[in-house]
Amino acid sequence: MCLLLKKLILRTLISIFILWGVSACYSLNIMHNQHKLYSKKEKVAKLEKSHRIEKKLKDKLGLVNEALHFCEDEELFVGKSYQELIFNEKSRAVSFLLQVAYPFELKWVEWSYPVIGRVPYQGFFQEGDRDVEADSWGKKNFDTSKGTVTAFSTLGWFSDPLYSSMLKQRDFALVETIFHELVHKTYWLKNDVVSNEHLATYLSHRMTKNFLKKKKEQEELKFYEAYLADRKFFYYWLVDLKESLHLYYTGLKKEDSLEKKNQGKKTIFQKFLQVKKPKFLQFDFIGKEESWNNADVLASGLYQPDSEFLDKVYHCSKAENVGGFLRALKTAPGKNFKAKTEYLCRVSE
Repeated sequence: MCLLLKKLILRTLISIFILWGVSACYSLNIMHNQHKLYSKKEKVAKLEKSHRIEKKLKDKLGLVNEALHFCEDEELFVGKSYQELIFNEKSRAVSFLLQVAYPFELKWVEWSYPVIGRVPYQGFFQEGDRDVEADSWGKKNFDTSKGTVTAFSTLGWFSDPLYSSMLKQRDFALVETIFHELVHKTYWLKNDVVSNEHLATYLSHRMTKNFLKKKKEQEELKFYEAYLADRKFFYYWLVDLKESLHLYYTGLKKEDSLEKKNQGKKTIFQKFLQVKKPKFLQFDFIGKEESWNNADVLASGLYQPDSEFLDKVYHCSKAENVGGFLRALKTAPGKNFKAKTEYLCRVSE
């Protein structure tokens, strides 16, 4: 049996295991599209030596190599990730996300997978498939949020490739994406997607700043620090919005009409989008959209960590680098992220 066929069979079996428990139609669709996508992979080393790609793209590939070496220095699990490239020129997105929330509660609908556990989103390779699924949830009066993904981690099951859409990002965004996904590959706590995403976002921010400082990219660093400052404004706005919505939802009564519930909910969102919207320096993370809902709030919060708290935990771990910090978390007793972080801070006292 040829090596290519063996790899295809192995990938199929692993995909079946990872997707076991979700609908057969959805699983088969995902497997088919992932195999189709991965069949287009090309070796980065060969592309760098060829005349097929322009200098700008080669420079981006060089930046990726620098970022991977930086990850190795930080003792993240790199493996063979990002040694291959997939050209997906038709779209800036690799996949399309759907997140669903209850209409009068800040609570996600979750899907379960054996390897990664429960997650509050479904991914689709076709935008139309995602939109059809979103419409079906909308008809049942659930809130939905649609998003796109520039890259995703297979958590070490496969060697993650680069996508040409990733290389169109600004330098800081490209390396931040790589750092984020490799944190996932190094550390993943099953059934706690919020903590996983908060951790990967926090560490990718930390690593990106240090990477730009090491390269002495002063302009890009200044731009990135403005980006992080605006994210901080957004974080506090989001925390305030969540608290207001939570207070409103917990005060609702069974006898309240659907019209009354929706009007109260609409009033809160209008207040935050029109009156309490922060004055961003450069990056408007809220936009002009005036139809936010619970799914949008939860989706945005997934990538807005409490950086001050995680700074404290990082300091408590006394780790010399990011890999050391993740090892400390992995070996800390406790079944959830909260227990692990509490332990690290307690033993450091």
